[in-house]
Amino acid sequence: MTVLVLYYVPLYALATVIATLAVYWGARFFTDSKWPHRVVLLAAMAWPFGDFALTRLTLYSHCIGEGGTRIYRTVENVEGYASTENGCGGFCMASLIRGDHAHFRFVEARVESATSYGMPLSPGLYRFTVEKPGHPQCKIYDRWLSGMKGLQNNEDFTNNCISVKKIENITARYNHAIKESIINTKFGDISVSSYSIIDSENKQTLAEDISFYMRSKLFWSFAFNPHVCDGGGGNFNVYDVLKPVRA
Repeated sequence: MTVLVLYYVPLYALATVIATLAVYWGARFFTDSKWPHRVVLLAAMAWPFGDFALTRLTLYSHCIGEGGTRIYRTVENVEGYASTENGCGGFCMASLIRGDHAHFRFVEARVESATSYGMPLSPGLYRFTVEKPGHPQCKIYDRWLSGMKGLQNNEDFTNNCISVKKIENITARYNHAIKESIINTKFGDISVSSYSIIDSENKQTLAEDISFYMRSKLFWSFAFNPHVCDGGGGNFNVYDVLKPVRA
């Protein structure tokens, strides 16, 4: 993105200067009145600001009122949750073995494709639980950890292991979901990212964080992308909403 900005912005600036000078000269050549070429200069200066204003107005018409973080309800003594994360990656591992707070007893997730980051698993549904080293269902974790040299001196990872069990269905009541969608507007496409926790039993949303990213089609505004807003409020993590069961 930086390379594109460095490349296109000077070209846009040069094109604007040339176009402005040409119209300015034409306005002065064909009339003795001063107001036409003054209008040209004002329009040239207003053009970039107009681009940004239209982009921002379009973006914030969706962002304000929809974007931001909202926690509607918290739940105590939760044993585990289902995640849309691909396998057991960062969020899953942090929920099971990392930190000083109480931990969840399990995380369930769907593996769409094997990745080195989320343990090398084949596609399917899995339940991940934290166990003591040497557990028979920790072989996948042990193999994964053997390739992660940066974690082999971390006691959170060496004093625990993550058991991997294939399951037929997701059974967790609470779902941690990440969704992406696109809103098409005449000034550009707006990408919407939604991070939420849902109670699958009654379809109630417990918390959500919605952010917007717009790639403008407008001349100047395009060059200075990204245009991002989240409506304020910051972000939340699973622990802010689902409180783990105490041991």
